[in-house]
Amino acid sequence: MSGQIVTETVTSKEEGTRLDRWIKRRVQLTQGQVEKMLRTGQIRVDGARAKSNTRLSAGMQVRLPILSGDATKPPPDKATKLSKEDRDFLREITLYEDDDMIALNKPAGLAVQGGSGQG
Repeated sequence: MSGQIVTETVTSKEEGTRLDRWIKRRVQLTQGQVEKMLRTGQIRVDGARAKSNTRLSAGMQVRLPILSGDATKPPPDKATKLSKEDRDFLREITLYEDDDMIALNKPAGLAVQGGSGQG
């Protein structure tokens, strides 16, 4: 972060908008980046910490840090290196694949989406 701060005022047209959506309309950030900045108190509403689901009212002051250009871009996709066993497993459970989609016969208990509860 560059250390610069900007404060913007919520307009009457924006009243009732969720804070996270309001931020993402102004700055090119991922949802994860917005959440982290809210958790760490870098983004504030009327001088106080706020949550992403905070509904804004006209006249509220939102403090946003100004990030360098590279910090606002999502990280590039990185190719994941899979072991031969993992590649073979994926081939076994693949039911259909084309340029637009892939259908897998996922075993029960295998997580679809990672998260803190997955191990």
